[in-house]
This record gives sequence, C-alpha cells and structure tokens, in this order.
Amino acid sequence: MESQSYAANCGLFWVANSVVSTIMGTTNRSLHEEAAQRNLDFQRELEDARNIAQDEVEAEKIAFKRRVMKLSRQYRQAESAEMFDQQLKTIELQSFIEKYWPLAPALPNIILNEIEQSKYSNRNLPLNVILLHAPLLPPKVAPMAIKAHSKDFETYKELERKLEISLKTLCDVKLRKDSCINTDFVGGNANMMNIHFLMGGLPTLVISPKYNNEGKMIFNAAVWEAQAIRPLIRPLFSISYEPLIAERDDEYFKQAIEKIETALTVIVGATRDSYMLLTQGKAPMLNSLLDEKKKEIIENDKALKSFVKQEYENIVNALDTKYSPKLLEAYSKEDVESMKSQAHNMSLTF
Repeated sequence: MESQSYAANCGLFWVANSVVSTIMGTTNRSLHEEAAQRNLDFQRELEDARNIAQDEVEAEKIAFKRRVMKLSRQYRQAESAEMFDQQLKTIELQSFIEKYWPLAPALPNIILNEIEQSKYSNRNLPLNVILLHAPLLPPKVAPMAIKAHSKDFETYKELERKLEISLKTLCDVKLRKDSCINTDFVGGNANMMNIHFLMGGLPTLVISPKYNNEGKMIFNAAVWEAQAIRPLIRPLFSISYEPLIAERDDEYFKQAIEKIETALTVIVGATRDSYMLLTQGKAPMLNSLLDEKKKEIIENDKALKSFVKQEYENIVNALDTKYSPKLLEAYSKEDVESMKSQAHNMSLTF
C-alpha cells in the first residue's frame, strides 16, 4: 500500500538479513577454508561468471561475492539450527504444543526433522507458506463455544488446493496445505509468534486474514528467514467483504472467494519473488502464477494493485547503496543493479 512504512517492507527485511548473514558468517567461520573444500563448485561459479562478464578480474569478484554470501547463509543456517536445539532443551515441548501450537499436532515433528536436516544440507531452503483460517461466514454461537460455519472448512480446503496447483510452477515454495485445522477466531499476532517459535529455523510466510466490522477482509502476514532472530509482522492490504451477504448470496460468495484466492496468490508470489531475488538471485515469477481472470481482478481492485506494485518498488528502494552502503559487503554492484532492474520491470507490469 502506498501508505506503507518503508521500514516495514519485505525487501528491506531480506536485504538486512543477507548483510547480517554475510558479516556474521565471515566472523564466525573460515570462509576461505570452506571455499577450498568446495573448490570444484567454486570453480564452476567462476566459469559461469566469466561467460557473462567482459573482464575476467571483475567476473571473479562477482563470483566470489556470490560464493561468500552463499556460504555465509549456510553457516548461519547451521548455527541457527544448533541454537534452536539448545532452546528446545530449556522448555517442555509437549506442553507448548498442547497449549500454544495453533496448527496440526503432527506438524511439529515434521518441522523439527526438517530443521535438523537443514544443518547438514548445502541446498537452499524453500519458502514455507501457511494460511491461517479466519471465519469466512458468520460463525455459530453456542452457549459454551463458537463454531465456524460449516462451509468454511471446505472453502479453505478448496482455496489451498487451487493455490497448491498454481504454485507447482515454482520449485522453491512449499505450501503447508492442511496444516491449519482450527479456525482463528481471535486473529492478531499471537498465533504467528507461536508458529515462529517452532518454525524459526525455516524461511516462512504466514498469512493471516481477518474480517473487521467495517466490511473489510484484512490480510496480515509474518515473514522470517531461517537466520532471522525475529519475524517481520505487517498489515498488507484489505478487500471489501460482507460475511452476512456472502451467507445468503451464493454468487457474491463465489466472486469474493475468487478475489481472496487472487489475493493469496499475489501475497505468496510477491513475497517469494522478494525473498528469492534478494537472497538467491532468482528471477521474479509472480506473472507465471496469474491467469487472465486473476490479472483482471488485480486491475480492478485499487488496494490489491497498489500492494503488488509497491512490493517491487520496495525492492528497488531497499537496494539503494547510497543509503545502505553495507549492501556491497553482501552483493556485487553488478548483482545489485540486476536485481533492481528486474524488480523495476515487475513494478511496471502492474
């Protein structure tokens, strides 16, 4: 959104974390020793860089910067996993899961295993995506409890199924489909912070929709990198939505769900692009997730269109070396300019 704080955008968050990873990785480990152990991979990167650069010396500088950043992230990933292990030993894990864990009970064991494996993996981790389930239709109020509307569960199941299909074009996003089995009646940051407590060792996006009493469905999100100390939690945008109308008007409900599906696709795609471009140099892919219907919905919704455009403009702003000179400790000038160009071109498409 245009009123969004510059300090709260994903681009700046990923850039800051990459700089910290590089600096801390250099401080805590011997990068030259590691590079020597993996000399074959490094030589391949040098060769790739030589193929795209005119000057061999500059090509080697670019390749070395990329290698340093990659190794630093791997070191910090292993270190954060070790710290997480130590943290778990100080709490009663089962008690935490029973009292505070908002997702499926089987998920913690899967997550803990993935974090353990990440200590020994040389591969980049995918971006995990979790969708919290806010009420879509008016809940049923009973004397002792509040129950979600019977259509909510199946609607979310279908939303996640469609989202999973569209994300198959990406190999670096993992949608944790069916991980949310309870309705998030309260909203707020508590559930996102509790998810971060166990999933802090994996790069993650948590999307939290919430209806307010002013006819708006507000989308909030939390994102964190595997090496980040704390998540970035921020409001994204809102769309018009009236649950009471949706309950009695099937056509209204159908169109609203189409817009919600588009909003979720945009949030995941834009966050993935920001994360992968700034940490791994991968090209933006949001356009590949959008069919003509979704593009039409974005074009006709001012808040949604503004959000997408602003996300890519935030990347350009975050890569301004005049205001953030430490960027060049993590990125080469050539990589900074390439990322800025790709993000700028994406902003022009919306």
